[in-house]
Amino acid sequence: MERFVGYSDDKVRGDIPPPEVWKHNPKRTIETPVDSRGLVDFPGLISLIKSTVEPHYTWESPFNDRHHLQWPRRFYPDIDNENTPNPYEFRHLGIGLVRVPRYFHNWVHLITQPPPIPSQEVMAYRIDAQRVALNLFEQVREVSHEGRVQHLTGIALREYLLEQLERRFDDFAEQIEVAKSQPEEFQVIRYDNFPLEEPKDMVVIAHTLARNAIYRSAVRDIRKPVAA
Repeated sequence: MERFVGYSDDKVRGDIPPPEVWKHNPKRTIETPVDSRGLVDFPGLISLIKSTVEPHYTWESPFNDRHHLQWPRRFYPDIDNENTPNPYEFRHLGIGLVRVPRYFHNWVHLITQPPPIPSQEVMAYRIDAQRVALNLFEQVREVSHEGRVQHLTGIALREYLLEQLERRFDDFAEQIEVAKSQPEEFQVIRYDNFPLEEPKDMVVIAHTLARNAIYRSAVRDIRKPVAA
């Protein structure tokens, strides 16, 4: 396996795909795809990166790790100013972190150019969307955690969870309305697509938020071979 040295922000460390599967010369960098908001188009990035290696390659790596969609870190300093969004906070939002195979991660940094820095308006919307999503998710997670702390199981746990969710239902519904008021293009999920009629619906929404904004993983999609 080809080795290369030094990793700091936009330099790469570790392993990359073997040269025999390369379809792109890594000495030539490619523009990172972005969407209409100026944010990294991650599905587009997956397609782009997979097109630079042979279709059968599956990105098998010794481990998976987190890729910051907005990089390098020096572009996003920690600026504490109440009048502007904090670039550091924006870069580290859960919605902007994706778990990927390590070789994919390295290859992205090696062959693509850093994406343009989004506008302050976009950063602000993105931060607000993440905060609302996290608040909704935490309301449900806290209930589940409290049940485990009390060592409840089976029917007793189920009844406890439903009771506690019902107590929080009105607050949750208010937060959903706040989330719906955000521009659709910045909503973590399309909240209108998720009915909220009973406490059980809170769990469905929380789980969906977890997959899209809290614990994002693209390992399975990336490792899927490209159809011939």
